[in-house]
Amino acid sequence: MKHKCVGLVCALLMVNPIFACEQLQHEDSVYLAHSTVNDATIVLHVKNKLKADPQLCNSNVTITAVNGVVCISGKVEYDIQAEKIVAAAQSVRGVKDVEVCDLQIGKSKMSMRCMLNDDYITAKVEGALIRENLYNMSAFEGVLVKTENGVVYLTGCVKNPVRAHNIVKLTESIPDVVKVISAIKIGQ
Repeated sequence: MKHKCVGLVCALLMVNPIFACEQLQHEDSVYLAHSTVNDATIVLHVKNKLKADPQLCNSNVTITAVNGVVCISGKVEYDIQAEKIVAAAQSVRGVKDVEVCDLQIGKSKMSMRCMLNDDYITAKVEGALIRENLYNMSAFEGVLVKTENGVVYLTGCVKNPVRAHNIVKLTESIPDVVKVISAIKIGQ
């Protein structure tokens, strides 16, 4: 049965890549229900997220994972692409941390982590909030994340104090976050 499913996915990839991407995204949401995720599965789902994003699908990056820590290396043209890649990787269930091992931006010889530490932290926080379904930018509820010198500032409005507390606790758990200052308001 497993071989038939693999064959079907491969056939779908050749016949209709758009359907295949949608199918992979669906499988990504199904796998979220599992509590343990191996590194190969994490890498697969990070790559699927990158392929599904029109701004990232042609990224020249390599994704690896060891014990749930994703390492991104390669080259992107713009810093916003690097930030989106970090957020996409952090948003995958099972990812403990995201490291930019050797990610070059444009023609610079410096890595993203050296150039954009605060943006890097913001991307990791946003990705973690997306992963835990705590990041909602609807008209009625939303949290904005901004980082300055390693201090993460959370602003916006959420529906209840438990959600606000969970957002703060998750943000505090992100590596490289020095401090969290929350101005999240509780709304209707």
